[in-house]
Amino acid sequence: MRKKFRQLSLQAKMSSIFVLANLVVFAVTVILLLGINSMSSEIDKVYQGNLRLNEVSDALMAVQDSMTDYLNSKTSDSLEEFYRNEQTYSQLVQDMSDEVTGATFQRMERSIRHMSEEYLDLVSQTIEAKRGRNVEKYRVRYENATQMYEYINTYIYSLNNEQFRSNSENYSRLSAAFRNFEMVSVIALSIVIVVSVSIVVKLTGEIISPLKDLAVTADEVAGGNFDTELLQVQSEDEIGVVTGAFNQMLISIRQYLESLRESMEIQAITFAPQLLEALKGCTAKVSAGADQSPLLIQYVKCGSTAGHDGRRRPDL
Repeated sequence: MRKKFRQLSLQAKMSSIFVLANLVVFAVTVILLLGINSMSSEIDKVYQGNLRLNEVSDALMAVQDSMTDYLNSKTSDSLEEFYRNEQTYSQLVQDMSDEVTGATFQRMERSIRHMSEEYLDLVSQTIEAKRGRNVEKYRVRYENATQMYEYINTYIYSLNNEQFRSNSENYSRLSAAFRNFEMVSVIALSIVIVVSVSIVVKLTGEIISPLKDLAVTADEVAGGNFDTELLQVQSEDEIGVVTGAFNQMLISIRQYLESLRESMEIQAITFAPQLLEALKGCTAKVSAGADQSPLLIQYVKCGSTAGHDGRRRPDL
């Protein structure tokens, strides 16, 4: 993995670091948000049972009131209102549980469903008796339906209270868990951000480190130190190419200086005998003419004469 990373270009390295860090933060953020939304949904569902029971209670009351209105007025509008309310209540009752279980809530809900079905049957019989002008029959059916209505209301009220008490406990537990999850989410996101920043700093340091070494070595070469160590090429990106070119330049300078030193040594060896002979001749002339001219003039003339043999005098 590290080898493949070093083979990437500088632009690809910087882009991959940026994309990787943001992807990690994004992934963790999405996971945390999904967890928060899930817990929020659980909290929203806590009181749905109470809301449903309230709807059942309101629909039951609407059926009872519309039945009473029809019995008192016997109008077509009140009869249509009764049938609409009966249909609504019947649908709500059909959605209630009918399973035989040991759970208290489900047993009470099953009882409410069966009593509601019996109640709807009594209500229908009461309406039919009223339409058939059977006064005695519809009064008995009405009393039975009213009594069943009160039983159902009592059961709904009891079940609603029990569910509310249980849901309040669940709500407190879910709220505490939600707050803890929020705290854990903040801590986890902070850790991910710190780790991502650390990785970015480390990888960026690995990219910039060769540039720092190159700058230090270039300063040494500019100061005349051509014997400094060659830089190690650590990657194949643009920095690696520049580092390799700098090493090659330094090697070429060293080869040129070595060639120049060898050439100077050869020239010194070649002209050394001639220079020695010329110096000896000058010394003799200076000794012979010491009484006629100053020593410095004789030495300069001697040097000038030694340089007229057609060859270039080596620099002293």
